[in-house]
Amino acid sequence: MQIFDPKESDVQKFQDEGDLKSLLKALKCKNSLIRYKAAEALGKIGSYSEVDALIDTTLNDKEDSVREMAIYALAEIGDKKAIIPIISNYQDETDEFKEVIIFSLGEIGGREAMEFITLTLDEETPYIRLRAVEALGKIASPNSVDDLISALDDDSMEIKLAAIMALGEIGEAKAIRPLENMLKSDKWKIRKWALNSLSKIEECTLERFIEGLEDEDWHVRDKAVEIIGKYGADETVKYIHRVLKDEDEDVRMHAREILNKRIKLGIIGIDA
Repeated sequence: MQIFDPKESDVQKFQDEGDLKSLLKALKCKNSLIRYKAAEALGKIGSYSEVDALIDTTLNDKEDSVREMAIYALAEIGDKKAIIPIISNYQDETDEFKEVIIFSLGEIGGREAMEFITLTLDEETPYIRLRAVEALGKIASPNSVDDLISALDDDSMEIKLAAIMALGEIGEAKAIRPLENMLKSDKWKIRKWALNSLSKIEECTLERFIEGLEDEDWHVRDKAVEIIGKYGADETVKYIHRVLKDEDEDVRMHAREILNKRIKLGIIGIDA
């Protein structure tokens, strides 16, 4: 009886040919690298029929790297039946492994994933909290808004920025005031990202972005120009003209590009 002992090149061939049967056998090989590659290949193929085998790998494989890859593969497939088994791996794992779990739950999405991710916002490790905020932004459920608003108070700059971005992706009006408060930050990057997220919320008014044209930092003014340039010409052309006198060359150039584009499209006249 011939022993099934595939090499890396064989696993790639199985993937290219969509040979799920051979990949499932490779998932049980003694060589952990082959098991890792088989899990990776199954994720790329994205077959729902192989979810149970990958779940078994996440729970029972002796190598953390293989289990992590199986979780990534389940995230690529996106079957919500994997959520509870993935969560069951969380307790007592390393921080790095927890990050993989949170990321993957964010990719799969759904109520159960969101509720668990919300719990991890209280973790002591900043990178775990960061992954949690990013995952909630990926799921983009209005039910996460309050937790993401709370994350704006995190001491970590990265987490603040991730929460700002996530709130923009969700686009709920209740995030307007908290995001406006971020415009008072002494960090230009926070102010810039807050403006960007506010621009994604339908209820946010043009006036907020006009104020951004007076910001002390050119990055923020440039973002304000970009946002205002997306509004109708009649109500914004005078503000774009004002920016043509900005002290920063990049901001002035951005304003000119917006005006020239409008002229080419016939939205405004050459003399506007």
